[in-house]
Amino acid sequence: MSDNWLQAGIALGIGLGLGWFYFGALWTTVKRMVKKASVPYAAATLTLSTLVRLALALAVFYWLASLSIASLIMGVIGFTLVAILLTAKRATSGA
Repeated sequence: MSDNWLQAGIALGIGLGLGWFYFGALWTTVKRMVKKASVPYAAATLTLSTLVRLALALAVFYWLASLSIASLIMGVIGFTLVAILLTAKRATSGA
């Protein structure tokens, strides 16, 4: 039983880390696009960023699913918590 809780906690941490990476990379890409209105190869940059973020997220979720369904669920919960927290932070900052 202790191993299950440990595995769930680690999966939650992995989900949180993945969420920070995913949404941080998204924020960085969008910020760079807005800051430099004429970014060369803007469409390619956005496409590559999206593909890299999605590939990493899918690979991590696939790996968590291979461990157990509980690990996958905890990883998705962690990922979603980051999205909720960052959205709430953005909404309260007024920007």
